[in-house]
Amino acid sequence: MANKKIILFVHQVAEIGGASYCMLNLLKAIDKGQFCPVVVLPKAGPLSNEISKLKIQVEFCKSLCIYPYNRSLISYGAWRELINVYTSLNDFEHIVKKIKPDVVYFNNMFLFPYLSVTNRLNVKSVIHIREHWPKNQRQTQFRYIRNKILKYADKIVAINKTSGAMIGDESHVPVIIYDWIDMESRRQDIDLIKIMGYAPDNMRLYIFTGGLQRIKGTYEVLKAFSENVKDPNSRLLALGIPQNIDMKGVKGFLKKLLNKLRISLFLFKVKEILDNDDRIIPITPNYNITNLLEQCYCCLSYYKVPHANLAMAECITLKLPVLAASTAEALEYSDNGRLACLFPLNNYQAFVNKLCNIESWHKELCKVLQSDSYKIKELFDKTRNSDNFNTMLRQLI
Repeated sequence: MANKKIILFVHQVAEIGGASYCMLNLLKAIDKGQFCPVVVLPKAGPLSNEISKLKIQVEFCKSLCIYPYNRSLISYGAWRELINVYTSLNDFEHIVKKIKPDVVYFNNMFLFPYLSVTNRLNVKSVIHIREHWPKNQRQTQFRYIRNKILKYADKIVAINKTSGAMIGDESHVPVIIYDWIDMESRRQDIDLIKIMGYAPDNMRLYIFTGGLQRIKGTYEVLKAFSENVKDPNSRLLALGIPQNIDMKGVKGFLKKLLNKLRISLFLFKVKEILDNDDRIIPITPNYNITNLLEQCYCCLSYYKVPHANLAMAECITLKLPVLAASTAEALEYSDNGRLACLFPLNNYQAFVNKLCNIESWHKELCKVLQSDSYKIKELFDKTRNSDNFNTMLRQLI
């Protein structure tokens, strides 16, 4: 650690999700000759286990939490979160004084309240913007967050140009560091016979990678496929959806009761489709999906809110056609829509129309992907983005 600058990474959960994977990539790519990374998490878990494998020190701040995202602040839950985050500042300050970092790297925009601590202690700070705040919702709340970030952060990093433009200004130009895509490192042979119970010979395989997440349009994708794709030789591989949706315990009982009262719930609607259409194949979550995607005909995506659709970009690098909602991020990730088939956000009928008329655009899109998918591969290149990351840290110190 002698003569190395200490970079203290701060992340708010112990699980491994999209932002966690990105931080793991940063930790793997950081210049260990110049920097010594240390990570603060709220508790032990899968993420701390992965970090420990990298021989990186992990500290725990049990009270660590985030500011509410795009929610009314007059609700009990939001007030409780606000109280928790601001009462945790002293605990976080104790951690910073203990570690004595040269830079504190906040891995989420909604960790911004902790910027006041680093500013008061005269420690340089970086905040990584991964989120999208809708332009027509709770703008007073958003302006408060943005002003605090611009006031206290020494450097702003953004996941893409769209997020960067949302927060930055002329005096705070964000550094764009894309979550790099390295699909070769995620290659693992996947035997579909074991998953499906039969060989998918001459079958058209669609794939959905959103799991059981409402905002990723699980119900809409399953419903559109089940009701509109009539081909008996078509299959929808539903990555991240369990074979059996749990309806046990008190929560399960309440869900069943509400369903009997005809109060339709998300999980029941999904379960009903799965029970009635055996062409939809639930698949256990798997990070190493390169081989699986290569066996598919098209990826279906139905994000219901503007979001960084990294799965779409991953498919494009593998030259797999994607049907996805058009957002600023989707346009940025698809060469302004040339490398994907896009439909208007939250327009279910437009999604269905594109799906039903897939023959009219799929073949031509495959040709374009063959010639131009390299543009997205270069945009999300590991070497390029890790170099940008390390350069940013060197300039900051």
